Amino acid sequence: MITLLFLELRPLAAMATVGPSRFLGVVSYSFYPRHLPILLRIANWLYPRVHSLVLCGAVGLAVMLAVSRVVWSVLEIPFQELCRLWAPHLDRWFLGLLRSEGMAAKMI
Repeated sequence: MITLLFLELRPLAAMATVGPSRFLGVVSYSFYPRHLPILLRIANWLYPRVHSLVLCGAVGLAVMLAVSRVVWSVLEIPFQELCRLWAPHLDRWFLGLLRSEGMAAKMI
């Protein structure tokens, strides 16, 4: 539904192409699995000191985005490159394995 809104409404479509939106699109995969543990850890450490949920949320968001960017650079990009290099070889290996087991004809 949200995708359709972005496709149909020009202001939303323009907003989706600006830097911050594109950045969120790039780091979103590494953001999702880490956001809750980071946010809870920061809130657990920071809230007793400042007593402000807004500040805890802002600091948590900044840290989560920074961690997601680092994970994207250090893990995601190298693994994507590795997969591009190895994918053709793995396909041949997997099909050879299926043929040796007599399963390739069933799969193809």
